[in-house]
Amino acid sequence: MRGKALTIAGRSDEAVCELERAAQRATAEGNLEAAADALDRLCWLAWIELDGKRMREYAKSLLETGLPQSSREAFCIYIRRATRTLQLGDARGAQLLLDEAENVSRIADIDAFSAYLTVKGDVLAALGETDVAVHHVKLGVEIARKRPDRYSLWIKLVYLGWVLHASGQPESSLESLFEALAVARRLNLTWEVALTLSRAAFLMFLLGRLSQASALIEEALTYDAQQRWMYVFRSAVGLLIGLATGDETLQRRAFDERVPAYAFASADAYSIGPVAAAYHAYYHAFGNKEAAAQILHRGVMRLPSPDCGWQLLQAAALRGDARDIAKAMKLIAMFPRQHPVAAAYRLLFDALASARRGERANAERMAGEAQGAFEECKWMMTAARCAEMAGRIGDARRRYIAMGAFEETARLRRARARTGRPRRGYEIRRQRQEILRMIAGGATNVAIADRLGVSPRTVKYRISELYAAAGVVSRRELLALIDSGTISVHHS
Repeated sequence: MRGKALTIAGRSDEAVCELERAAQRATAEGNLEAAADALDRLCWLAWIELDGKRMREYAKSLLETGLPQSSREAFCIYIRRATRTLQLGDARGAQLLLDEAENVSRIADIDAFSAYLTVKGDVLAALGETDVAVHHVKLGVEIARKRPDRYSLWIKLVYLGWVLHASGQPESSLESLFEALAVARRLNLTWEVALTLSRAAFLMFLLGRLSQASALIEEALTYDAQQRWMYVFRSAVGLLIGLATGDETLQRRAFDERVPAYAFASADAYSIGPVAAAYHAYYHAFGNKEAAAQILHRGVMRLPSPDCGWQLLQAAALRGDARDIAKAMKLIAMFPRQHPVAAAYRLLFDALASARRGERANAERMAGEAQGAFEECKWMMTAARCAEMAGRIGDARRRYIAMGAFEETARLRRARARTGRPRRGYEIRRQRQEILRMIAGGATNVAIADRLGVSPRTVKYRISELYAAAGVVSRRELLALIDSGTISVHHS
C-alpha cells in the first residue's frame, strides 16, 4: 500500500491523504480488510503526531468497520482494533477484543499470528502479567526475524524492549532496543532511530549509566523532530538526564515549553507519563512550585496504568497532594503483588506514608527495603533515592557520584549545609548512640556501616570505644548490659 510506504518514508501529510482515500475506496468496494488496514495506519499516524482528536475519530471508524466473512480477515481486523484500543489506555477493552479474535479464528497466516502475539504481550504487560507478556512478544519477534518485512521487525523489537522494561528486566530491554536501533539504521529511517535512541537513553538513566545515557540522548537530539511522539519523549528524557547530571546545555536543548501541551493533547498516556515526570522535575528544580504541582496532578490523573509512568508515580509519592497519592496507590494496586517494579513502589509508598505519620524508624526501615527491591530491578537511580530516604546519606552520595549524578550529589551537599553541620564531638556521640541502638537490634557491623554511610573499620573503632566506656570486651557482654537495663538505648 502506497500510504504505508509514505508513512515509513516520513511523509506524513501525503500519507494521511492517500490513506483516507484508500479507506473510502475500500469501504465503497466492500473490501473491509483493506479499509481496516488504512484506518489502522491512520490511527498510527495520528498517534505519533499526538493528535488525540483525530486518533479517536479513526479508532471509532475502525471499531465500526464491519467484519468480513473470511475468518482470517476478521482475525486481522480484531488485532488492529485491540492495538488502537490499548493505545487509548483501555487495556481490558483490548483484551476483550483479542478474546474475540481467538473466537473468530485460531488459525491465521504467520504475519497475522506474529502481530497477534505482539499485541497480546502488550496488553498483558499493561495488565501486569509481565512474565506471560514477555513470552508472547519474544515469540512474535522470532517469527518476524524470519519474515522479509524489516520495518515490522523494528516495531516488534521496540515492543519487546518496552515489555522487558515493564517486567523489571532493563538489561534485556537494552539488548532488544539496540537490535531495533541497528535495524532502523539499516533501513535509513529517521524518527525511528531517534525514538529508539531516546528509549535506550531512558533505560540507561534508570540503570544509573548517565554518561552513556547523555551520549545517546545527545545523538537523538541531532535528528529533525518529524513526529511529535518522538519529539516530546526525547525532550522528557533529555530533561531527566540533564537535571540529574547538572548539564545545563542539555537542559536548554531538551526543554520546550510547548511539550507538555503537546503531550496532554494526545490520546496516548505513554507520552503523558514521561513528559509530566520530566517537566515536574524541571519546574520543581527551578522553584516554580505551582507549575510543578499542576503538571504532576494533571499527569497522574491521566495515567490509566502504572507502567505508563513509573517516574511520575515516584514524583507523586514524594511531592503529590492527597489526591495524587491516592490515585497513584490505586494505579499500583492494579498490578499483581509479585510484579517486581510495582512491589518496589509499594514499599516506597509505605515508607513515605510512615514518614508522614512521624514514624521515622519504620519509614527508614521500609525505605531500605524499597532500596533493595529497586536494586533487584536494576533501577539504580531510584534505589539511590531510597537510600537517601532511609538515612543512608553516605551510601546515597557514593551512588550518585559513581553514576555521574552530580546535581543529586550537590543537592545532598546543599541540604546538609542548610541544616548546619554539628560539632565534631557531638557528631561522634550521636554516631555511637546510633551504633548502640543498632547493636541492640541485632545488626551486623556491615549493616551498621551501610546504614551510617561509613566504613566497617569506622564502625569497628566506635564499637571498641563503646566497649571501653562500658567496661566490657565483647558484643555479648555489651548486649547483656543492654538487656539488664544497665545501659539505656534511646530509640528514634
